[in-house]
Formats: sequence, C-alpha cells, structure tokens
Amino acid sequence: MKALKHRSPDAEKRCPDYKKKLLKTLSSLLPVVRGGDEEEGKLSDVLEKVSSSPFQQVYLSSWISGKEKEMKLLSTYLEYFKNIQLVLSLEDLDSVVNSLEYDRVVCFSLKTDGNQDDLVEQMYAFLRTGDWTQEHLGAQPWYENPKITNDIKSKARQFRGFVTANEHDGSTKFIFTNVHKSTGENVVGIQLYEDGHPTDFDPPGKPEKPRATEKSDSSITLEWKESPHGISSIQKYTVHFQPAASDTSREWTSVQTAGPERVVTVVDWTPKRLTCSRSTVNAKLV
Repeated sequence: MKALKHRSPDAEKRCPDYKKKLLKTLSSLLPVVRGGDEEEGKLSDVLEKVSSSPFQQVYLSSWISGKEKEMKLLSTYLEYFKNIQLVLSLEDLDSVVNSLEYDRVVCFSLKTDGNQDDLVEQMYAFLRTGDWTQEHLGAQPWYENPKITNDIKSKARQFRGFVTANEHDGSTKFIFTNVHKSTGENVVGIQLYEDGHPTDFDPPGKPEKPRATEKSDSSITLEWKESPHGISSIQKYTVHFQPAASDTSREWTSVQTAGPERVVTVVDWTPKRLTCSRSTVNAKLV
C-alpha cells in the first residue's frame, strides 16, 4: 500500500548514497596505498567495514524478500476488500468520516507503517555516523508474526461479514484504510466513526443456523447460538424463512425477536412448507 511504496524508495536511495561514499573513500585511499605511503591494512579495514555494514548482500537480500512477502500479503487483503472503498491518506479519511452523507463510518484499518523499517533506519545511522546496531535488526516484522497475521485474518472476516449483512444500510459507510487518526500501536483494528471521532468497534458476527426445539401443527420454536463477536451491540435478531422448492413462491420471509434473545416462535406454520431458515443480527451502531 502507500506506506510500503514510500519505504522502498527510502532503501533504494540509501544504497546509491552509500556507494557514492564508498567510492569516494576508495578513490582517495588507493593511490596512497599503491604509492607505498599507506599500508594495505588501511584498505583491508575499509573492505571489512563494508562487509559488516547494513549494506551487505545478506541484509539487502533478506530485506527485499521480506518486502515481497509483505506486498503479497497486502495484495491479498486488497483483493478480499475489492468492493469496499480504499482510503490511503489522512485527508481522504477526514473527508469520509466527516461526510454529511452518512450517519456513521465503519472502518477496517491495517496499519503496516507503525513500526519503523529497521534496516532502513540503520542505513541512515551508518551513513551519518559510520556506526550501526546490528541487534536492532532482530525484531520480528508484523507479517511474520503468527499472532498478528491470525488477528488480521479473523478481523477481516468479521468485518466483511458485517459489511455483507448491512450492505443495504444507506446511513452507514464502510471503508478500508492504512491510516489512523488514533495513535494506537495495534497493526489491525475496526473503528466506528461518529461525528468524525473513532471508537473501537467489535461487529457482531453471523449467528449459527437456527434449529427447531419445539414443533406443533401450527407453530415452531427456533433457537440458535450467538457469534462470539459483538454481543454487546446486538439489539435483536431476524430469522428468515424460505418455502419448499415445490412451492410457487421462493421468496424469503422474516420474523424479528423482541430483543437480543436467541429464540423465536413462528405461528401459522405449515411443516411441509418450511425447508430452510437462517438468522441475522440487528446491531446497535449509535
């Protein structure tokens, strides 16, 4: 994404800077070594410093491999959210969350630029001072941390499921972004924006398929298990029914619960007609 594109030119710029500095050092050192005015040990010291610098081939190859892996992972989420508006700048984010067209904005944020690029930072330090700290390269990047990547995957599914369930809600806007108005350190998060201000949001997930617990000739009682997500924001459930394939009408009909209870009784029920049911949630966003 945009932040990753910014980091790549930073590294690309540091390499020519270092090459220029190295050539300048060698051009001043080689003539005096050849003339016998300096020991060859001076040249060996320079070459040794090169081999132990952050610009050595091993570090650069590892950095490039990591960036390729990061870009592939980000591309996966761009494809997963291809039908959701992508916001890439703080200015555009402000414009969306303060829009008068929506009552609220629900945002999936993937902040991959929160951690400094350690190798690029050490390149800067080495060019400025000639010293760098190898230990700083040991930090595990977010895209190689199973806890973080699993959290991203879980929240991505949760967010897209909520978008699908509420896609016809014209008062709510859904976006995907890599910029934050808050200063939290989490790589991934879901925020609810109201009046331009974000709060953390746990969207309710899709309940399990209803199952019949009681039946009679004229009614049926259905119960279902709730999703582990967003329980506190659930106001009520809607249960949808579809007639049997032999029926001339295949349209879904619905009935709502009075509150967040996970049980509903359907009256005027004909056993031979009802063959399929599913439930959705009505969530409180305000």
